[in-house]
Amino acid sequence: MKIKRNNIDLHLAYQISIDANLPQKFVELLMHRGADTSDKIRKFLYPQFEDLYNPFLMKNMLKAVKRIETALMNNEKILIFGDKDTDGITSIAIIYRTLKGHNARVEYMIPAPDDDYDISPKIADYAKENNIALIITVDCGISAFDTAAKISEYNIDLIITDHHEPQDTLPNAYTILNPKQIDCEYPDKMLAGCGVALKLASAIILYFSRNNFFFESDADNLKKISSAELLKNYNYKLFLRKYLPIAAIGSIADVVPLANENRIITKLGYDILKAAPPLFAKILFEKLGIEKISGNTIGFKIAPLLNASRRMKKISYSLDFLLTDDKAQLYALCEYLMELNKLRKIKTDEFYEIAVADAETQIEKENTNVVILKYSQFEHGVTGLVANKLRELFNCPIFLFVEEDGILGGAGRADGNINLVETLSNFKEYLIKFGGHKYAVGLSMTLDNFENFKKAMIEYFAKFEMISKDKMIEIDTDLLIDDINFELLDYLKILEPFGTLNEEPIFYCENMRIKYAKAIGADNRHLSITLQSSVLSNLRAVLWNKGDLINKLTTNQNISAVFTLEENIFRNVRYAQLKIIEILI
Repeated sequence: MKIKRNNIDLHLAYQISIDANLPQKFVELLMHRGADTSDKIRKFLYPQFEDLYNPFLMKNMLKAVKRIETALMNNEKILIFGDKDTDGITSIAIIYRTLKGHNARVEYMIPAPDDDYDISPKIADYAKENNIALIITVDCGISAFDTAAKISEYNIDLIITDHHEPQDTLPNAYTILNPKQIDCEYPDKMLAGCGVALKLASAIILYFSRNNFFFESDADNLKKISSAELLKNYNYKLFLRKYLPIAAIGSIADVVPLANENRIITKLGYDILKAAPPLFAKILFEKLGIEKISGNTIGFKIAPLLNASRRMKKISYSLDFLLTDDKAQLYALCEYLMELNKLRKIKTDEFYEIAVADAETQIEKENTNVVILKYSQFEHGVTGLVANKLRELFNCPIFLFVEEDGILGGAGRADGNINLVETLSNFKEYLIKFGGHKYAVGLSMTLDNFENFKKAMIEYFAKFEMISKDKMIEIDTDLLIDDINFELLDYLKILEPFGTLNEEPIFYCENMRIKYAKAIGADNRHLSITLQSSVLSNLRAVLWNKGDLINKLTTNQNISAVFTLEENIFRNVRYAQLKIIEILI
């Protein structure tokens, strides 16, 4: 095992800790997350509504809002089409509920279980047959060139809202909202699809009540209005309180970086979920047995549950769950989702077990820095989950495909050091389509192209050194045993919620002395250790699935470990507990 430490300016960390009156170890964690000034630290730890950017800073926002206003004034029919993952359904929920609140004639659609994620040409046909005047995509559409052309032929207006990487040319749409567009001055380019939807919906709320709060009607003046001034609009405040929790769930589920405005959205939404959860969240917490929401609750419990319906081809359950206010229906839908999630876990574990063995064989036999595998016996819906687990295990880019009727649908995952979208743009000749962001992509190709694609990718990645025989663990900072105290635990809670670029902090501590150790759990599978500390009388550590190490541990023995820290309350007594990732004896 190798420890990778971050290059933190310790002198600056000490100075900031004095100026901000924060523990230096905690400041080191903040600096690792890009918060290295007093203002950045305040926004990261204690964001406010005023820290959200003016939605009209996004390119084409005013044009989109005016077209929607025209649709409402003329009683035109509007269709919202969204991606079928959690980011997509939270995007639909935000826009649909917002438009319904203005009495719009609006309906929504998501791809059929076996359809691609993007909007397809048959949606254009549906819109024409049903007299739809305006289509709004959410979390998709930026690569839908053929569909956009067909929609235009039918004289239907198309507003694309997306966050995936745009290509050099853009689809023929009435207008496009995507912070990654060229010349878009929006300050955060990494919003999730639901983040873009949140900005559009907030712009609708603000613009539709403009005569009560401001009179500027051109884009330049709207961009100049401060966030504090916008918040004088009481409707806008109510909107944020209602929809930030939904946007927080979608953003964390889509593994976008929790920095800049994504951090603000997720932190504000998370705090609302803790203090005043909406009805759907209350029922989720109750059914999942969540007595106290914590930093990983959204990423590890809520998002997988909402994603389960997509992965098991029952997409509408999750979306219905976010759209209904009927208590009985919410309980029933939650039960359905929990059953689907159990089935999803079984299928994921089966897929993962086989894929691990195949990946090991491929790496060994082909001496490759990338894993590319295809199957026909598994569900495409869990490829992303399995690919992500493989990436964590093998520390290299992963591409998994499932074949159906001669077409391979796949998922790619990487750690961000390699931009997957940019990488795949070099191999367009093999692909039917692809899209996503640098960490995660979806892609498809014909079965005939697989071997050529695989060969070309292996050659491409041969120039990168990614797979290390020694396991590399990146830590946030080193700790001494006496650095571990309740004050540090309390500060760690402020970092919540956790997600990409704001993962649960990982620490390393040497020479921790064992007070006593014992094997616990069924078949003594796990290990529990009590450590000697001059600060805490009961400092505990747990190591899962390593109960066999009990024979190598003795009282007063020194150990070193990589771990995360958590609070554990047992019989109303508060403990600090180390969740050990790796142990050195």
